[in-house]
Amino acid sequence: MEYEISNPSDKCYVSADNDIVASAVVLFLGSGKYPLKDADDKPLPTCFIFGGDPEEAFKSRFDVTLTEFLSQNESLIKMADCCSSFRYAGERSSMNNIGAAAKSLEERLRKRAAQNITQAVRKPEEPASAHA
Repeated sequence: MEYEISNPSDKCYVSADNDIVASAVVLFLGSGKYPLKDADDKPLPTCFIFGGDPEEAFKSRFDVTLTEFLSQNESLIKMADCCSSFRYAGERSSMNNIGAAAKSLEERLRKRAAQNITQAVRKPEEPASAHA
């Protein structure tokens, strides 16, 4: 699904499989400053400039906290894919470069996902006393 990021200067969009992925990405892209709506035009938990707790908002909306969602490697990969879908509707006119932020976030998410996979498949080392 395509989501329009409510940005005061430039129309921009991301695509995601579901609302929670889009919400997490936009929350991080805008540091809690960009509103986002679902297909029914209902606000998603992405804007906290007037207060609120993202953990509670995610739990209320998605039945999982933001921390729980981010702890799943699949979530990180889907968020990275969402970041890679970022596009402006036209030319960027704002000093705020959301596209560059999306690219940077995508790279960090992919790196973290790869680190998690590496740690999961790495065999634990034998204790030193096992060789004595």
